[in-house]
Amino acid sequence: MCDPFDNAAPAGARLVFGQLILATPALTWLLLTKRIGNAGTMLAEMFPGGTPGNVWLGATVVNQDEADRDIPKLLATPARIRFLSIEPMLGPIDLESVRWPGLDGHRVDVLRGGYWNEAPYVIGARSAALDAPKGGFTNHSDFPSTIDWVIAGGESGRSARITHPVWVRRLRDQCHGADVPFLFKQWGQWMPGADATAEQIEVARSGAWIQLSGHVHDGNDPAVFANGDAHMLSVGKRLAGRTLDGVVHHAFPNSGRRFSTVDSVAARRDLPARRVIPIVGGRHV
Repeated sequence: MCDPFDNAAPAGARLVFGQLILATPALTWLLLTKRIGNAGTMLAEMFPGGTPGNVWLGATVVNQDEADRDIPKLLATPARIRFLSIEPMLGPIDLESVRWPGLDGHRVDVLRGGYWNEAPYVIGARSAALDAPKGGFTNHSDFPSTIDWVIAGGESGRSARITHPVWVRRLRDQCHGADVPFLFKQWGQWMPGADATAEQIEVARSGAWIQLSGHVHDGNDPAVFANGDAHMLSVGKRLAGRTLDGVVHHAFPNSGRRFSTVDSVAARRDLPARRVIPIVGGRHV
């Protein structure tokens, strides 16, 4: 594992790496970076003739601020497939409402290539504000590209931070609604207590509650609880597993473009094309 767009890479290393990629056209190379702003210039240096089709370019983002900052850079960089690695997921991310630079707060749907109007419609408004109800959708004919694949997961290790299950569910539903492949990699250290088996409860090292805002509390003070709080258990990466509502989400884009959203099913469950998850009494419905 390495970040090919790290400024600290040894001189000439990227050129050698680029030659290896060109020499292996039958292999698909997933280039994932936390420095997506460097990728355009460095890819041009690696591949003067253009980025080859066996390169998939990905950016790591962990919350909405990073999504707003880095996704426009990813979409502006030439690549056959562009993907996101949202791991660890440390806050809610709305891929239907990503701030677009230079457009005075305009927010776009990076899964479809357009923007959502606010509901009810606000005269003069170009797009719905973050967290505002979404109404009709307007396509951007000049949108540079869209996200082809989304990977998400929680954090591993004893000091791991917690991922709220609703954040993952909403991300999954947005991907399914836009026909974008979604891969849920892992819960990591913490898993939803509501889904825990007897074995997982038995070995849990500790428990905690996480709010939709990301605030974590121990559950001992009733006054702290808020609508949407989720009980989580620290059981370790292996036992926590990677099922989300009984489904192993393991979708990949095909080599031509996206449009591959078939999941392995642990417990069969139909997913509607687009779903809004209300919170009632602290539980998703």
